[in-house]
Amino acid sequence: MRFSMPFLLSFVVLNPLLAITPTPTQEIVFPQFVVGGGWECELTLISQGADQSTGLLGFFDQEGNNLRATIDGGISSSVHGYDLESGSAKTLKITKDGPAEVGYLVVSQSASAPTHQGSIGGILTYRLVQQSETLVQIGVPSSQSLQTTHIPYNNTGGNRTALALLSLGRVPVTVERYDEEGSEIGSSSIEFTDYTQTAQFVDEVFPSSGNTQGFLKLSSADSFQILILNQNGTLLSTSAALPGVLERALTIEGSVASSDWMLRLI
Repeated sequence: MRFSMPFLLSFVVLNPLLAITPTPTQEIVFPQFVVGGGWECELTLISQGADQSTGLLGFFDQEGNNLRATIDGGISSSVHGYDLESGSAKTLKITKDGPAEVGYLVVSQSASAPTHQGSIGGILTYRLVQQSETLVQIGVPSSQSLQTTHIPYNNTGGNRTALALLSLGRVPVTVERYDEEGSEIGSSSIEFTDYTQTAQFVDEVFPSSGNTQGFLKLSSADSFQILILNQNGTLLSTSAALPGVLERALTIEGSVASSDWMLRLI
């Protein structure tokens, strides 16, 4: 992804979710992650369950390889542990020396101890700092696991919408483009190999989408994670990935009269 800012540029791993802990009970995924070259991140983890939460953070580059970073100025590693009491929160500062590297972040909760089976949530904040001045900052929640989603995009007025995609099942994601009236304009397929991550502007996937607005439908045979960002100069904002809705008409037979119902499945 050839963004105008480094952030938006874009164990041996057999499966990133399983490689960092043998028996995970929960994972949260951030499909875009950047450190180095003035970029740093803050990961805020919240223990929401009734039990203590213990697990590991795994950093991976866009090719699915280990990415080394430090937490709170400690030892550089691609894997770091965390331990949270029930109902507590912790903010971890993630940095790296050298040039910027882009990838993704997986937080996995371990079931190695019977009492360490809480529930975790998280927010990742990206920050570009130069000469002690923060130039760019944005916080994003962890990604949902989706198989179908609708995403609005806006490539007008200097704005460009971007997608960071991660398919841990290594299954292609089909992208269909629609105008605001719902007419399909085109489609494309994004391929994944070896747990890779990809990040692209919408106008890179669909060159004719420049200076237009509309929405995309993304679908796959397996689940995928996605982050949507809008870039307008140095301004960043997030957008929503709306889960797909499947509608089916049902007729309920009754003793007096039949009733028609519409069932909507998300």
